[in-house]
Amino acid sequence: MQIVCEEKTREILDIYNDEFRENLLIIAKEEIKLHLKKVILDNQVQSELVYSNNVHSGTYYDFIIRIKKSRSLEEKFFRKNLIWEIAEMLEGQEPKKRKQLIEEYLLEMDDLIGIKILTQVKNDSEKIYELLNRNLNLLKSNDIEFKDFHKQPKPMKNGMDIYNIKGRYKNKYNFELQIKSQIESAWADMDHEMFYKDYDITPVRKSVQSTMNKVGKLLHEVDGLLFSIRNSKLDFQEEEHKIILLRKLNEEYQDFIKELFKVEFSFDFSRHVDFYNYMADSYSCEREKISKEYVVNPTIIKGELEGISKVYTDFHRKNYDTLVNEIVFQSFKNQQNQNCSQDLNLKEYIDLYIEYLVRHFVKNDDYIIGMSEVIYGILNSCPNVEVYLNHYTYKKISDYFATVYGVLLNKDSDMENEKYRKLLENLTLNFAFASFERELILKSETLNLVIDTLGELKRLEDLFREVEIEIAGNDVEKLSWLKEIHKGFEQKISNLMEVDGFGD
Repeated sequence: MQIVCEEKTREILDIYNDEFRENLLIIAKEEIKLHLKKVILDNQVQSELVYSNNVHSGTYYDFIIRIKKSRSLEEKFFRKNLIWEIAEMLEGQEPKKRKQLIEEYLLEMDDLIGIKILTQVKNDSEKIYELLNRNLNLLKSNDIEFKDFHKQPKPMKNGMDIYNIKGRYKNKYNFELQIKSQIESAWADMDHEMFYKDYDITPVRKSVQSTMNKVGKLLHEVDGLLFSIRNSKLDFQEEEHKIILLRKLNEEYQDFIKELFKVEFSFDFSRHVDFYNYMADSYSCEREKISKEYVVNPTIIKGELEGISKVYTDFHRKNYDTLVNEIVFQSFKNQQNQNCSQDLNLKEYIDLYIEYLVRHFVKNDDYIIGMSEVIYGILNSCPNVEVYLNHYTYKKISDYFATVYGVLLNKDSDMENEKYRKLLENLTLNFAFASFERELILKSETLNLVIDTLGELKRLEDLFREVEIEIAGNDVEKLSWLKEIHKGFEQKISNLMEVDGFGD
């Protein structure tokens, strides 16, 4: 019997080590990994998975591919008693058929291909998991599907929880996707070396298990501490950039501005420092080299104005802050180009402002396109200078967008449907307009959107009530403000319905 087992095992391993294993490696590296990596690359900035400092830049993750070694495969056959099952399957078969059956059997094993996304800390693993979760449909279009994606993370015997996901590619190749922090990976390797799946037979299983759990919890705390240290360092670097930027703006720009506007008081650059910081990064403007040499009073070319640009020019010359922001923008751009042009490209300026708002206040990749449309809509329709000055109102608007999105999704709404996306944008646009103007902007298409997507005013009212609970909670003042906006919107929709005959 021992000889039979060894013969069958050798036959399987010979086939595995021939071209089969090499083919798995090619599939893993050149197809599965590339599809996963592209999705992450396309979203890594918004998911805060990249870093840049004075020394170098990079990502908080890396990919590691492994194909199960033949020795490990052999051990699994015996540990799981699979060899008898295989021997029975091959009994009486011709050599060609035996090879086919063995390859089919191997392809059904779920851990021959291992893909590990190794992250710096646990928080990065969570971000990658959420990123992939938001892009499951895209991955499916590339023939990657997961069997247990929503049952994560899984508790391990070593006391830590990790993302260990079973996947399938082209409905043929099974693979195991692990998302682990460096600490989790190191502890798993150490655990593997010391005990290697031997908990069930060790005489001291309970004491070993208890010790492993304690170490796992301790390492989890260390991981969290490292994340805090990393964040503190990043926060310090960003604040340091802002301090340098403010100092140089005061040193190099303040006299120019006082002379230009014939005033004696100093301009408070700190009100818009986040926007200036984003400008400096966008134009690779070294903060210590900011110089008065490039400072100009820019001129807008009037003949090219339309849409947002026209609304902007109606009030920008009536506000000190907007004029100074134009000066900073054009001067940073001049420094990059090493000239002193006064021609302000207003479209470029406004596009940069929209990009800044999206990058600064929209933290979920799913919301970027929709929120960009909302911001564009506000800038195109709201004649209030605060839309260019009160940046942090956009955080409130972004939170509202995210909440409505979540409530609609929980109601099994198809958020891939154009009508639902437009309804979401329109509701948020009205909230945004009310945030700046204390009144609503109701486009003619809104009525049709409500009817086509929700069917009746009652469903809109139910939606608003859930949004109010999600956003306001126990904040009475915020709840009152939200209800005021929603009630006004409901009333306008109701009036439109009656006029158009929908109220019967």
